[in-house]
Amino acid sequence: MSIDVSTFSEKISLALNSKDINILQKLKNDISAVIRKSVATNMHATKEILYDLAYDPVLNVSYTAFLHPNCNVSRNFAQHNHPCVKCKSDFIESENCVNCIKLITYQTKLVS
Repeated sequence: MSIDVSTFSEKISLALNSKDINILQKLKNDISAVIRKSVATNMHATKEILYDLAYDPVLNVSYTAFLHPNCNVSRNFAQHNHPCVKCKSDFIESENCVNCIKLITYQTKLVS
């Protein structure tokens, strides 16, 4: 199966379970933050993959990679008060996080 033609759920499964570093390398660049976060939890992710994910623009992805035991990146997430950083919600269920009350409240405070 080609990753390019895989369904979202197939990509999630590959990201979470694959031992193939080439597949994980490709999925770490996926447009979906859910898939990138899933790669960040894969115990077969290499230090190189985790390094890239630890600097992902989506803070929840980068924080998840940072917590991985194979990650050797040193970052200070304490300075980030964005609710997505340490969110424990499984956003596979709500990929866009559109209805997240914490996020809506945070964004409203920024605009005020």
